[in-house]
Amino acid sequence: MKVTLKFKLPEDNAEHVRAINAQAAWGALDEIYNLIRNHFKYDGSDAENVLENINNVVFDAKQIVGD
Repeated sequence: MKVTLKFKLPEDNAEHVRAINAQAAWGALDEIYNLIRNHFKYDGSDAENVLENINNVVFDAKQIVGD
């Protein structure tokens, strides 16, 4: 199967950037999931550290994908 996405640039630039960086966004979600999972499975005590790590992942993803 082949899919073609069409964007009207520069009007659709934000959507275009998000589409071409969707893999990075998915990777960030997966990393956040694993941070939370590991917190509940192993740590359970240092929620502040987990939240800080999640914040860093989100910040990095937003730098790639855009606001």
